[in-house]
Amino acid sequence: MKHYVFFGGSHGIAHASIEKLLEREAQCRVTVFSREAGPWAVHDRVSWKCFDVLSDLPLDLSSVDPESFAGCVYAPGSIQLRPFTSLKLDDFRRDFEINYFSCVRVLQALVPLAKLSKLTPSFVVFSSVAADNGLPMHSSIASAKAALEGLSRSLAAEYAPRMRFNCVAPSLTETPLSESITSKEASRKASEERHPLRRIGNASDIASSVVFLLSEESSWMTGQVLRPDGGLSL
Repeated sequence: MKHYVFFGGSHGIAHASIEKLLEREAQCRVTVFSREAGPWAVHDRVSWKCFDVLSDLPLDLSSVDPESFAGCVYAPGSIQLRPFTSLKLDDFRRDFEINYFSCVRVLQALVPLAKLSKLTPSFVVFSSVAADNGLPMHSSIASAKAALEGLSRSLAAEYAPRMRFNCVAPSLTETPLSESITSKEASRKASEERHPLRRIGNASDIASSVVFLLSEESSWMTGQVLRPDGGLSL
């Protein structure tokens, strides 16, 4: 039975990804590390562990069978949209801490586990359309996400063919994290009009890309960035 590990999962894209994964793979198990359990505290195929990626507490992977470890999704992130000159160095540090450095810490804990797997584990991390496209007010988050893309490509080269590493780089998606933008009618409408497909994304849109990258259907892909972004990167 395949065993997947998610960081984040109580809501938003990670939650939708877990739901799709459980529907698609009837025999798999999932371990979720997040600050809140959401619906996973009582699910028969999901083990939830309370964990904050910004803490210094050790990561308990004892419940994950190394031989059946099939993949990992790192979903924690941030949205901090402000003019460049109003950002302090600490603002950049905060975005790098949750988006990049905490992901590095998680991956360093999981790569030794992945080396013991009988499968080819797939790692999925989240970038942003802003990492590749110049967007105003995005200097801090775009920098952190671009670093994450570089890390993913480097690890894809370093650990092929035993493991795969890929990114998903969505545009604005309707989740609790983006509520400050999507809940305002004027800003929501403006965001929709900026996208060629004339709408913002939803969690299910992005989850489809995540599950694809975890699956055998993407077995010939590593070091790539998928862009479910409503056409904005065009």
